[in-house]
Amino acid sequence: MENTCPSATPVGEPKRTAVLIACKNGEAMIGSVVRSASAQADVFVVSDGSTDRTVAEARLAGAAVLSREVSSGKPAALGAAVEHFHITARYDYVLVVDDGATISADYVERFTRRMDACLSPAAPVQGVPRQL
Repeated sequence: MENTCPSATPVGEPKRTAVLIACKNGEAMIGSVVRSASAQADVFVVSDGSTDRTVAEARLAGAAVLSREVSSGKPAALGAAVEHFHITARYDYVLVVDDGATISADYVERFTRRMDACLSPAAPVQGVPRQL
């Protein structure tokens, strides 16, 4: 089944989108995805128990970084980052990207436009689960 929007017209003003990346021992890849995303949006990385240079590489590439000493898994790491950086209070949408992803130069803009057109004001996006 094709996923279509009920309306092609954006609802209200364009929304702010944050890019969130959870990563463990991804020093070889994290810089590239952070650089491609940071040209488009604010980027947040949570290093989930990394023992390599993931934190340093993510910061060098322009991300705000939360470093967790002990790995607790991707969902918990994402939830911790949302809480730590107050993402849901500051952004309308949270785009979760894999640490090895390559995104196009207009990906965040296209994502945000599509979400603006598809959501009614009564259906906010939460993005990631909160840590309980």
